[in-house]
Amino acid sequence: MGRRGGLAGMIAAIAGATIDAAFRASRRAEAERKRQIRAAESARQRQIRAAESERKRQIRAEENEKIKVGKSAKRLADKVNEALKIARRTPNQKTKLRKIYAAQHIIEQLKNMEEMYSYLTLYDLLPIEAELMQMQAETESNLQNLKT
Repeated sequence: MGRRGGLAGMIAAIAGATIDAAFRASRRAEAERKRQIRAAESARQRQIRAAESERKRQIRAEENEKIKVGKSAKRLADKVNEALKIARRTPNQKTKLRKIYAAQHIIEQLKNMEEMYSYLTLYDLLPIEAELMQMQAETESNLQNLKT
């Protein structure tokens, strides 16, 4: 009976050790699963932050472009106004005609910009174009009269 008790004890010890090992393996597997979940969540959070950062960068870039386009359009409008002012005041017909042509060319550039950039809108352009066309016709007529 001593041997059987010893054998039964050994079997019970082995069974207990096996259960303990299985329990430890189960706990390790659970810990690994939790670690993987945390790593996946962390990676997802990094992706969300990266996407948000990219979205903000893109918004800043669009705002900067709008500012640049607006400044460029303002500079061109100022050039039109300056050319128009000179054309109105100069007694020299050739200078007047050159300034009229320059203003018309710049207005075409502004119209092209307006087509390219949906957020750019030109106001009060028709009266300026009408004045330029009238001045051009008068100036060309005056130049023709000077030639004859």
